Amino acid sequence: MKKHILLSYLLFLPLLAFYACDDPNYQTGEIAAPALELDMSKVEFTSASNSRTVEVTCSVRDWEFELANPNDAKWLTITKDGGIKLVLAANPLLDTRQAKIIVTAGNLKEELLVVQQGIKPTFTLKPTSLTFAAGGETKSVVVTTNVASNEWSVKVGDDFTEWCQAERTSETEKEDGTIEYTVEVTTLAYTDFVSRKAVVYIESDRLKDFGLEPAQLSVTQKAVTGTIDLPNNGTLELTKAGGAFKFTVTSPQQLLDVDVAALPGWIKNAEATLTVKTDGSSTIEVKGEADANTSSKRSTTLTFKLNDNDKTATMNIEQEGGMQFEKIALTAESFYSNAPDPSEGKDYGALIDDNTGTYWHSSWRGNVADKHYLIVDLGEEIEEGTNYYFSLTSRNHANANTPDIFTFQGRVTPYDNWFTIKDYTAAADGIIRKERATQFDFPVLTADKKFRYIRLEVEKCIQGQKFFTLSEFGFYKEKK
Repeated sequence: MKKHILLSYLLFLPLLAFYACDDPNYQTGEIAAPALELDMSKVEFTSASNSRTVEVTCSVRDWEFELANPNDAKWLTITKDGGIKLVLAANPLLDTRQAKIIVTAGNLKEELLVVQQGIKPTFTLKPTSLTFAAGGETKSVVVTTNVASNEWSVKVGDDFTEWCQAERTSETEKEDGTIEYTVEVTTLAYTDFVSRKAVVYIESDRLKDFGLEPAQLSVTQKAVTGTIDLPNNGTLELTKAGGAFKFTVTSPQQLLDVDVAALPGWIKNAEATLTVKTDGSSTIEVKGEADANTSSKRSTTLTFKLNDNDKTATMNIEQEGGMQFEKIALTAESFYSNAPDPSEGKDYGALIDDNTGTYWHSSWRGNVADKHYLIVDLGEEIEEGTNYYFSLTSRNHANANTPDIFTFQGRVTPYDNWFTIKDYTAAADGIIRKERATQFDFPVLTADKKFRYIRLEVEKCIQGQKFFTLSEFGFYKEKK
């Protein structure tokens, strides 16, 4: 009997050693219950190919795993590599797919859910916008998508259905699995003078699932081509003397304001005024001033365009040439002033010596209360209708003191009353006279009255004082 007990004990020892080595609680003398645990019960992936390892904790040596659905092995590979290694192929489908992995160890069982998102729905439009003639027509756009034909639709915006229609007409499957559809858009005839716009939407619940907006096709239908009426058969003729001009352009539609700033430098103070009437018609009044032309014939153009329309009309502006001027010879005795400076105003010859280093100065000493003026005897009469101009040259000094606000006057004899020819200010005539040692040529004038004597009666110089200085003075008349 003792022999049997001893033999049974010896046979039990190896089994006891086996379980004790595998049990972490062996040294404590406690025998733990079998356990199986995964570090996660669900793992999610994007639609791209990917891999990951899920850790497995098990109190026994052997544990097993398998796919609940063997067909999932087409896109999910699982191996035992320090846990469960998951290798996923890219998901080419719009739908999310998932697989269940069952892990067992004896009577113990755990489940792992693998979820892979589907790809985003895409809609590519070529072109993304269409433009239609006013008469109405049909045009096509190609829609390339990975969404099945029964899962998307074409819809014209609610505000445009009376004149714009769209429908899907054909489809072609491509090698990459996407499908090309042809969508035809038709517009009805249009009779207004302003273009109109519509939007065609590509709608799908698939887009909503991803929080995406519908794809859009922009539709524009041109307005009816209108008319632009130019005066004088589209040509404005200016004399060589230049001067102010004005003309009006009309249209039964609304015109765009023209870019008068693009006119050349020989046209000054140009502006265009647009007036739109209640019936939708409009006028543009253009006015400006042309310089005198001292060379050959010259011309420029001004283009008018209908509002939101391709219709344009071009006005030609032409100026005859051939005006030539000669300088009138003057001497120191040609000049007189009521306020010459006692020191710097003695030599009137400084005004005609072609030297910007010399100058004539009206009195800056405050001894003349009246406005300072300079009289010039031209030595000959300027007949009515003669074109002429004069020039003032500033002295070579930081304080040029060139006349700013002054009245240009004339008379025939020393006994006649002065009459005003023109009032000048730097701000009004566009000649800013601050630069030193610079000749300022004033615009050409046409004599309304005969004169021989001229007077510059100065209110203030460019620096603000009542006195003024000049380095040179010149008077030019047109050659006959």
